[in-house]
Amino acid sequence: MINFDFSFVKGVGWYPGHMLKATRDIRKQLKLVDVVMILTDARTPVSALNEGLIKITSTKPTLIVLNKADLAEDEKTLDWAEHLKSKYENCDYVITETINRRGLKQITNTARQLIKEDRKKKGATRPLFRPIRLMIAGVPNVGKSSLINALNRKKSARTGPRPGVTRSQQWITLADDMELLDTPGIMPPGNPLVECGLRLGLINAVKQDLIGKSLLVTYLMSQAFKHENYAYLKSLGVAFPVKDYDDILTTIAAKMGYKLPGDEPDIRKTEEFILRSYTDGKFGKMTLDTPPDFQAPGDVKILWPDAKINLDIEDEEN
Repeated sequence: MINFDFSFVKGVGWYPGHMLKATRDIRKQLKLVDVVMILTDARTPVSALNEGLIKITSTKPTLIVLNKADLAEDEKTLDWAEHLKSKYENCDYVITETINRRGLKQITNTARQLIKEDRKKKGATRPLFRPIRLMIAGVPNVGKSSLINALNRKKSARTGPRPGVTRSQQWITLADDMELLDTPGIMPPGNPLVECGLRLGLINAVKQDLIGKSLLVTYLMSQAFKHENYAYLKSLGVAFPVKDYDDILTTIAAKMGYKLPGDEPDIRKTEEFILRSYTDGKFGKMTLDTPPDFQAPGDVKILWPDAKINLDIEDEEN
């Protein structure tokens, strides 16, 4: 069996200027909303969870949405959802799959319930004479725009399989009595642990070129082997047991007809194909964040040791 070693890899942080501005804008707009939806990817529910946003928006009821659940293992998704609900106050969760609309109605129903409970807790007796206002936030490429379009049943937000598609805030009407504020994807300002960074690269939350596509493919193979997720690789002609990592790439290159002059395998094109296949769900259900990968599963401080998760936006502006 192949031994995979990632001890030489350095953590990758990605926090361009527009993310700092977006974080400040969220703080300013918070007084206008009733519920904050924090999106994460069900395959990486903690690696892709920006706890800084939860801290900033903690004065509002929080709805954690584990999206893309069709690409994650069902039991682990539910375990992570229950863990996150128990960790944060005034919080609930919804598991969604935009591809088949699973959980979409539950989002609006749960948001209404959170508002009802919050108003009751605050002693509010008068009904709201305006639409309910939601805010949606999270790291890049966890499916915010696709989820909004599915909720709205039309293309209201730009989508794309890369980080940074949404660059500014925009209000979207979901129903006569519900509005939603879309926000750009925001990473925590800091460097994650190596495996956390690699997972963020695989789901395209971090630009893959910053990490290196060859490294990401190697990490993806390590996860496929760890989960004994061989079906897709076998469909591409890979024979098991595999003794040499290069055999995987050359076999897939031959299967797909990726060749350079002189009949040499085109490894670069093969690696891009493998990453694209993962993005398209060809590897099936595979949860990357699984205990005991980290010392304290669910503790974002372990994954982001340098991140300023208690970032005070007002102080930083002064």
